Amino acid sequence: MHIHKAVRKLLLAVGALALCSSAAVADIYLNQARTSSWINNTGNWNFVPITNAANSTTWTFYANRSKTVLIAYSAECTVQARDWNNWLNIDVILNGTVITPSSSDNAFCTSHGTNRLDGWTSVVVNGYGNLQPGLNRVQVRARHVGWQAGDRYRLDDTHLGIWD
Repeated sequence: MHIHKAVRKLLLAVGALALCSSAAVADIYLNQARTSSWINNTGNWNFVPITNAANSTTWTFYANRSKTVLIAYSAECTVQARDWNNWLNIDVILNGTVITPSSSDNAFCTSHGTNRLDGWTSVVVNGYGNLQPGLNRVQVRARHVGWQAGDRYRLDDTHLGIWD
């Protein structure tokens, strides 16, 4: 009889928990991958391709209302330079605003000072941004900090995702 009472209390507790819980469903606004590598040999800001299409540096999408979203950009990354004082800075831009923390001079990946594209690393930068009702625009830009002639960087197997 005590076991039956304990089982009944357990079932009531599980039922109460189920009534208080609800499944969270995230809206996914962007889920784009690029499997082609992209190599750049300048120290200027350059917009990074988002898909395998050659000129896919801007992605436009619709939101039905204003909301704060999580944005994540990931890539395999390497920097070629003759010294260790070189890195790749990545900024994610939503509707013309660079999202934090990508808005600082962050090192997405760094050179190993070997003057080769080596030392591959898989990296992600994420932050929050604000969608506006209607069309929204996202871009990723990169700059090789410490660049000298002959230096370059490579991004491969990239992904850009936006969800709430």
